[in-house]
Amino acid sequence: MRKTFTLIATVATLLVFTNMSFGQTPAPNLGTTANFALFSITGALSNNGPSVITGDIGNTTGTITQFGGPPQATVNGNIRGLGSPESGSAATDVTNLYSSLGTASCGTIISPALGGQTLVSSSLAGSGVFCQPNGAATNLAANGTLTLSGDGIFIIQISNTLITGANSSIVLTNGALAKNVFFRVVDAVTLGAGSTFQGTIVSAGAITGGASASVTGRFLSTAGAISLDNNVITNVASPPIITNLTASPSPVCAGSPITFTATVGFAAPPYAYTITNGSNTVSGNASSASFTQVLTASGSGPQVFTLVVSNAGSATSATAPVMVNPQPTVVLTFPGGTTVVGPNTGTATITLPSSSLGQNFGSTGGVFYERVIIIDRINGYEIRQADSNNTGVFPINRGGPFTLTVTDGNSCRRTVSGVIQFQSQ
Repeated sequence: MRKTFTLIATVATLLVFTNMSFGQTPAPNLGTTANFALFSITGALSNNGPSVITGDIGNTTGTITQFGGPPQATVNGNIRGLGSPESGSAATDVTNLYSSLGTASCGTIISPALGGQTLVSSSLAGSGVFCQPNGAATNLAANGTLTLSGDGIFIIQISNTLITGANSSIVLTNGALAKNVFFRVVDAVTLGAGSTFQGTIVSAGAITGGASASVTGRFLSTAGAISLDNNVITNVASPPIITNLTASPSPVCAGSPITFTATVGFAAPPYAYTITNGSNTVSGNASSASFTQVLTASGSGPQVFTLVVSNAGSATSATAPVMVNPQPTVVLTFPGGTTVVGPNTGTATITLPSSSLGQNFGSTGGVFYERVIIIDRINGYEIRQADSNNTGVFPINRGGPFTLTVTDGNSCRRTVSGVIQFQSQ
């Protein structure tokens, strides 16, 4: 009995100490803000120059101006304005995100001068929460570098304003990812001209992107305007999104074109795509959020086509079903038992006794048959005679070239070609 008690006590002790030794910082819950590159609850969104934003933008109060495409900003995503359900949800989630980042327990106090510092966060152990609590403005000097090292979550709490100088940069090393970096700022944020920023800014004040600054992350504000100046803002959280993938027509006849259309979001142009059913594959690059690609149907029966869109190391797929109906098999039977079978390719030569003239030949494989006889060719033009019926039976009224087009019950068609010649007596 005593041995059993000792074993249980030892296991319990191990469990307690195991739990205490791994203090890695959990990823914050972004909610619907994960879809946004720019969002302000109570501030306007404005832009100067041909900025490029990958991700949604929006607000719940204020204007959204100069985001209509070149020479204004290009938005590879959706614009969610006042009254949209997406902006309402994002407003709640930005508020919650700002609060949760602020309540994270500080693990390391950092200097307000960020340049030259290296912050380390591991997914295995240790806190990834860094704070600058003394109320002074936090800055990254011109041409300065802040290094973030490790594959953990980085939460950087700034107690005043955050200012980065011209051509400054945040460098990610040893597995650090922009999607795991969060700056929680209680006041305004200003990024210097030509600077490179990594991570999501969640601010209680205005956010300003200096001329030609680039951001891999998000600008989120609870109470300030967001202003851009020829910036590149790329949302890092979401892989590309494919919506409304359709194939038309379906059913489709083998040999006919199928047009695939879809809306592609969160993919900075150009993005790579592949569409395939396993045997019929087309790949390339596209720049428009309105995706269109045409393939030629092959095979027969139900098929599933998969569209894969890849961008910035992330990929997303969507599927569309297609029913492919085969072309009809056509059999032409002439007097004396001569037959022509499609899908054989080329032009068949049918040699008949002269007594066949005026007799009939029959064809099978469809519900509608159309014959065209080429009577003559003059100066590059063809003189043709056409007749059609539902029986597939046609008179042999002359020799020479002809085509027979057969349409089946699925409206699929096949055309066979031949030349009738008569044996000399």
